[in-house]
Amino acid sequence: MKMKWMAMLSALAILSACAGDTETSKQKTDNETNENQETALESDKKEHNQLSGEEGEAETVEAITADSVIEEAIAAEKKLEHFSLEWQKHEVAEDGTVMEAYAFERLHVYRSDNGPDYFFKQSEDIDEHGNGVETIETQTPEGRNVYRNTDSFAVLSAASDDHVPPFSAEPLEDLIAEQSPYALTYQGIYEISGYLAHHVQATAEEQGVEINLWFDTDTGLLIRENAFYQGKPGQVSILTTFEEDIDFDPELFDFPIQGVPVRDER
Repeated sequence: MKMKWMAMLSALAILSACAGDTETSKQKTDNETNENQETALESDKKEHNQLSGEEGEAETVEAITADSVIEEAIAAEKKLEHFSLEWQKHEVAEDGTVMEAYAFERLHVYRSDNGPDYFFKQSEDIDEHGNGVETIETQTPEGRNVYRNTDSFAVLSAASDDHVPPFSAEPLEDLIAEQSPYALTYQGIYEISGYLAHHVQATAEEQGVEINLWFDTDTGLLIRENAFYQGKPGQVSILTTFEEDIDFDPELFDFPIQGVPVRDER
C-alpha cells in the first residue's frame, strides 16, 4: 500500500469527522433508569426532544415489533455482497450535544466464491492515554494482514470468513439471543438524518445500560446507535456513508506497507 494513498485516507478521515449530525427520539420516563444513569440519560432526552420538534415523528405501525426489526436487519446484512461503509463514533456532552467524531471505521467487503471473502478495514481511535491509533486490516484468500501504527511490523495470518467484520457497529444477534440481558421495546418510526427509521430501545437495567438503535425502513439496515453506560459518557455511532455493489479495488490490498516488515504467522 503506497504511503501517498495512506495520507489521502487520513485526510479524508479528518474531513469526515467534522461533519455534523442531528437525531430524534421519544421522551422516556424517569423510572426507566436508576439514579446513577439519570443525568446522562436526561441529556440524551433533551437532545431528542428538541430535535423531534424539528424533524417530526412518522406514524407508528402497530404490527412491528423490536424483535422483527432486528431480525430483518440481520437478514439484510447477510444479503449484502460487495459494499463499503463508514461508521463514526461520537461522545455526548452533559447538555446532550453530540460532540465531534473521535473515531471512525471504514470498511470494504467483497464476497468471494473461491475461498475466504476479501475485506479492507481502516480505523482510527484514541487510546487510554489520548493518543491516536490507526489500524489497517486486509484479507484476501491468501491471508489476513493487520498493522497498527503503534507497532513496528505487520502480522500476516491465515484468512477466514470468521474475520470479516459485520456491517453493524455491534453484533445485532446479541440483542435477541436467548440469554440476552436486554429488554427490547419498539418506539415507532422517526425521521433522522434524512432517513425514515425504526427506533428500537434495548435496556439492561441490572448492568445500567441503555441502547437506542435506528434502522432504515427502506433497507432494514442499522444507521445509528446511541449507547449509555452507567457512569460513562454516552456514545453515538453514526453510519455516514454506505454503498452497495461497489467495484473491486485491488489497490486496497497492496500490502505490505512500504518500509514495514511482515511477520508471517500462517
